[in-house]
Amino acid sequence: VFALGKSETAAEKFRFTADNEIGIAGANYGTDGQVMTSGGAGAACAWEDAAGGGDLIRILTTTISSAVAAVVFNSTYITSTYNNYLIIATGMRPSNAADEIGILCSVDDGSNFATHLGSWRWQAMTNGAHGVSGDYAYMPFGGDIYSVSGYGNNSGYCWILDANSTSEMKMMMGKSIASNNGSPYNPYAYDTAGRFASTSAINYIKVYNVNGNNISAGEVSLYGA
Repeated sequence: VFALGKSETAAEKFRFTADNEIGIAGANYGTDGQVMTSGGAGAACAWEDAAGGGDLIRILTTTISSAVAAVVFNSTYITSTYNNYLIIATGMRPSNAADEIGILCSVDDGSNFATHLGSWRWQAMTNGAHGVSGDYAYMPFGGDIYSVSGYGNNSGYCWILDANSTSEMKMMMGKSIASNNGSPYNPYAYDTAGRFASTSAINYIKVYNVNGNNISAGEVSLYGA
């Protein structure tokens, strides 16, 4: 126990216990997850909830060990805790050659999907061929993907921004690279963008095979910021 006097009668300032607790002005140990913060010059420190500080927090990682139609993150994971979400997917391999991977959002835990508008700019990495394509009814992630293992298949990321807004539509942006089905040694790079046309808060995100087939392998991680 530290008890120091200033101009007033000496009083307990900090307490250290056998359980490695730190008490402020007595048995005030804060709660799990809180941090000690300064009150500034002439003011006492205090226990306070930790600020987000823009840190990226991994919420859940799903590894695809057997074929699935989609990887979903429902309202258990998509909450008001974070306003921006990041999807990082690696080694995404469609079950059928030349299939595409896309992303959809929902505001009612996957029961319905409001209008999406997506586009991408692509470039062949060996010869520089390039182009643009748009008016997709989903957020594109990778297209014309080679479906044989060992080529990296489709990997990249997608940001879903301002997910909690109840007044604005939601913007999405990302990058990915995919081994091209027509020439697997000529991967294609994609710059992707999209808009989710709902002013309600998002509570569900789906990463899926746009062609209605399965995803055979890959890993998908959800982060909040």
